[in-house]
Amino acid sequence: MFGPDGGDAQTGTVAFDPTQGILTLTPDQPLDADTAYVIHWPELRGIGTASAGRGADVRFTTGHDPDAAAPAFGGVTGLRWDLQRRQSDCNDDLEQRFVFDLDLGDADDDGGRDGLTLVVFQTASPSAPDQSVPVLTRALPAPGDGARVALATGGNVGRVCFAALARDLTGRSSSSGSQQLCVETTAPPFFRGCDVAAAPAGAGTSASGLGFAALALVAIIAARPGRRRHARRPTVSGGP
Repeated sequence: MFGPDGGDAQTGTVAFDPTQGILTLTPDQPLDADTAYVIHWPELRGIGTASAGRGADVRFTTGHDPDAAAPAFGGVTGLRWDLQRRQSDCNDDLEQRFVFDLDLGDADDDGGRDGLTLVVFQTASPSAPDQSVPVLTRALPAPGDGARVALATGGNVGRVCFAALARDLTGRSSSSGSQQLCVETTAPPFFRGCDVAAAPAGAGTSASGLGFAALALVAIIAARPGRRRHARRPTVSGGP
């Protein structure tokens, strides 16, 4: 069901994109300006399952002027990665994934920024160096916020690249899809190292200070009266 919020239902064409997993509704007639609309999605079955979803009501308000231009979008401006370990929801196995945090540039559109969709592509991977596939489709995050992509570790150890574009409600896309950033991932397990800082003056927490304190403690225990002492070499351990 589709139409003005509280008004008569209208007709439209619905399409499903399996590569991105999204449904698209194209109205059969032009929309009115400055009008609130609602789309009622029914409880649809998922891919590869007989279970029905929850359905959803999606509301939006049209702008005052027609959306005639493609969005302007800065694309991916920063890229970082890390390893994520968590227990599977289906079994007790420990799953490992690479998580990639993407910084996004500024975005604008004559139809309004709130109507833009973010599409992230993995443009290169060790298993497919020349293949570009969509890995994330969602509403464009708020200004200053980034996006996160989680991928399986298998096939993604090495050079991994991403690009992103913004798409408006008319289907026009920004030209930022050719702008990509890359990182080099490392196969787990790995050790990133640690930071070592000197203790502040007078803090008494240096390695030599701890070693001296341990030796003094041994000397005090050995000097207690009434205890039989055996000649042996004390073992002292200390560390930062």
